[in-house]
Amino acid sequence: MKHTEQIDRISYYESLMQEAVGLLRGGDPSEQTLARLRRLTEKLETYYTGDDWKRDFADDEAGLLPKEIKRGVLSEDGLYNLLEAARDFRIEALLEQPWWVIDALPEQVPTDSPGQYFAVERHYLAEPQLSRIKQRHIDLVLKLNCYRDVSLDGEATVNPAPERIASAMRERHVCILLDDALLVSEPDELCLALYHPDEALLALTKALAVGEGLYVWQPEHQRTETERPSVNS
Repeated sequence: MKHTEQIDRISYYESLMQEAVGLLRGGDPSEQTLARLRRLTEKLETYYTGDDWKRDFADDEAGLLPKEIKRGVLSEDGLYNLLEAARDFRIEALLEQPWWVIDALPEQVPTDSPGQYFAVERHYLAEPQLSRIKQRHIDLVLKLNCYRDVSLDGEATVNPAPERIASAMRERHVCILLDDALLVSEPDELCLALYHPDEALLALTKALAVGEGLYVWQPEHQRTETERPSVNS
C-alpha cells in the first residue's frame, strides 16, 4: 500500500491519543497515571509540533488517506484540547501531593517564636527587597532548567526562553512543571512551593538553593511523627 508507513504512524499516535483520553476520563491522580500521561503527551506534543503531523494533516485534508482509518489525532482542535486538558489535570493532581517550601529561612518559624517575624516579613515584601528575593527564585528555576525540562502553566512550549520564564515569575502566579513535579511561584511571595519532587530532583533543588541563599524544608504538618526532629535536633 502506497501510504503504509504514513498510516502506521497515524494509527500509532491515534492509539496514544486514545490512551491519554482514557486516562483523563478515569481521573486517577496516582503517580503511575501521572507519569504515563506525561510520557504520552510528550510523544503527542512532539508529533503535533513536527513536520510529520503537518504532512499527515495536509494529506488528510486533500483526501489522500483511506477513509476507514481512525484519524482523531489529525483533528487540530481535538489534539490541542487534549494536550491542554492533560496539562491541567497534571497540575491539579500535583497540587494535592506533598510539598516543600523553598525559602530564605532554613526552617518553619514556630508560632510561639520570639522575635518579630511579621515585621521582618513586611520589610522583605517591600521594594527593593522583594525584587532581589524574586531574582533568587528565578535563578534557581533557570538552573533547574539546565537539568530538567520546564513548561509554564498549561502552555505547550517545553523549555521556553529563559527571559520568558523570568518575566512570568516576576509578573504573575505561575505553575512550573518539571517532569512529574510542580513548582508554584507568586510574584509577591517570599517563597516557592515544590510539589511531588522525586529524590533526585529534591536533592538537586537543595544543592542549587544553597548557592542562592535559599533553603528547602517541608512544612511541619506534612511530616509523619517518625520524621519530626526532636527538640534537640
